[in-house]
Amino acid sequence: MYRNPARARLKAETKELQDCLIMTDLTGLDKLLLETYSDTGRKGTQPSNLLRALLVGAKLKKSEPELAEILKEPVYAVLCGFEPGKTPGVGTFNDFYKRLWGFAPLNFNGHIQPKPVTKKGRKNQKDEDIPEAVTTLLVRELLKRKPVEHKPFDTIVRFFTEAFVKVSCEKGLINPEKISAAGDGTPVVTSARNRSKHNCDCYENGIFKCDCPRYYSQPDCNVGWDSSRNCHFSGYNLYIYTEASSYNNLPLFAQPFKASEHDSVAMLTSYPYLRHYYPDFVFKNIILDSAHDAIDIYRFFISEKINPFIDLNLRGANPAADKDAGFTIVDGVPICPQKLKMKNWGICDDGIRRKFRCPLMSKNGCTCPNPCSSSPYGRCFYVHTSKDPRLFPPVPRDSPTWKKIYNSRTSSERTNKRLKIDYQLQLHKRRCSAFWFIDIYLIFMWLHIDAWMTDSKAA
Repeated sequence: MYRNPARARLKAETKELQDCLIMTDLTGLDKLLLETYSDTGRKGTQPSNLLRALLVGAKLKKSEPELAEILKEPVYAVLCGFEPGKTPGVGTFNDFYKRLWGFAPLNFNGHIQPKPVTKKGRKNQKDEDIPEAVTTLLVRELLKRKPVEHKPFDTIVRFFTEAFVKVSCEKGLINPEKISAAGDGTPVVTSARNRSKHNCDCYENGIFKCDCPRYYSQPDCNVGWDSSRNCHFSGYNLYIYTEASSYNNLPLFAQPFKASEHDSVAMLTSYPYLRHYYPDFVFKNIILDSAHDAIDIYRFFISEKINPFIDLNLRGANPAADKDAGFTIVDGVPICPQKLKMKNWGICDDGIRRKFRCPLMSKNGCTCPNPCSSSPYGRCFYVHTSKDPRLFPPVPRDSPTWKKIYNSRTSSERTNKRLKIDYQLQLHKRRCSAFWFIDIYLIFMWLHIDAWMTDSKAA
């Protein structure tokens, strides 16, 4: 008897999907979207079944037209909760996206915008540093503790936190009492170029190059510089928060910004929403790259009782500690006149100073050929975190704790890889932020489901 390879492959795929979907409880979405359906007329399709179908489409990397064709297979129809022969079409899926978005405008900005000016960056170089006054202003607004502005993505994010993140907490994959959040931005390419057309009559009047505002089909996208690939791209700068201490690098929250938006601005803008959706989580550490190296960001997180682990920006200021005595500071560690790193001696009893001691001190005294102090205890150098938390953060940069926690920032890179390579986020071309946003969270749901499956197999 001959075996049909296509049927065997289909059976293996559906078995894997079935095992994954059994672990998910999507019924909570029916209550969230109940008000978006009318009490009269034809009965609508159950939202939990539609979301289950979209999850299947995200796993198989299929667009809505392809997904509608796949659901015509009885095995996939039953898997998603539909009766064979009565499966939704493309229009139903598009309408469901709009319901998840609350029937709000599908973009955050209007279509009429001024013509942008692009500036080429350099290979392996981050975006140019933004003025310090910008971060100061944003931090000042955050310290006012204003309630976050309601956004149309509220429904999908709340459902994601309740049905996936909190389930991961219950399974022990995330410790809500000790969260180490790693934040990072990643480029998301939406099109080959920034599509626009003239919204003026300059062309009819013989003016072929003008700077008048234009109509953009994707108003939330613009041109940014991808330093890792040494090219411009048109799309979003997607800022993602990941739970860095979790083995599976589970995502917590993400928000797309324009491609030209600096990572530090994206972080300060999205951080209030992270705390808004996780009010019961205790954030202990925040792990960021050198693009966030601004003194006001350090002071803000210290005021929030969160330890900042931020890499130093080599283009930033690194002032001398004591020029007259020959002491300098490199990577937050004092360097003595003999060009040796001073030894971290811990926090003083007053709790506000950190002491560094001569690295050549021993039980027999100082072994330095040219000692810089006549004291038998050796030369000491004191730093104040409150005066300069950038160079002297609460956890010293040269300590094993700092290195261990900061190394977990690679969880952001692994999440980006799974998002854009494993699940091919950029495969489908969308024309609005609403569809892009929901596609991102569909993949986030799968990252949690994959972690549940791995945990169940290991048990």
